[in-house]
Amino acid sequence: MRAIRALHDAGLQVPQDISVLGFDNDPADEFTIPSLTTIMLPVEEMAYTAIKQALQLIDKQEISPIVLFSGNLIVRESVDHL
Repeated sequence: MRAIRALHDAGLQVPQDISVLGFDNDPADEFTIPSLTTIMLPVEEMAYTAIKQALQLIDKQEISPIVLFSGNLIVRESVDHL
């Protein structure tokens, strides 16, 4: 939200001149002007996986060194073209 304000103060318009993308889908993102496009990660799934892998390590089991998670793009007004 501060970034949008700073861009506005610098004479730039969001999204006409520059796009702004947020992260974690904060509830306030809907109420910024323009409303903030954001990426939301599956936090519960990530926490479950972290705990599961920690328990596997405690039990001396092998774990996958890389785990990929898919986020969701929530399109609002702060990005012009996707």
